[in-house]
Amino acid sequence: MTRKCKWCGKEFQAKHKSLYCSMDCRNAVNRKRSRDYHRRKYKEAKAISQPEPNKMLNEKIAEANRRGISYGQLQAEKLIKKSRIVL
Repeated sequence: MTRKCKWCGKEFQAKHKSLYCSMDCRNAVNRKRSRDYHRRKYKEAKAISQPEPNKMLNEKIAEANRRGISYGQLQAEKLIKKSRIVL
């Protein structure tokens, strides 16, 4: 039975339901899958652990606008509250 390798495209004689012409092609596919998998997992974990800084800043500015004060005044209030808690 003649088949076409999924990795390199070379035709080969298959004795069973093999998708790749050699172990080198099979290992190359597994390495690529593994690398892509770990890269995707790293990006997902990074996105969950670190929210976008611009998004956080926009939320703070929106809070200041909602309360009718400037962003600097909002930061000063939060700093004063934090220092009271420490004392």
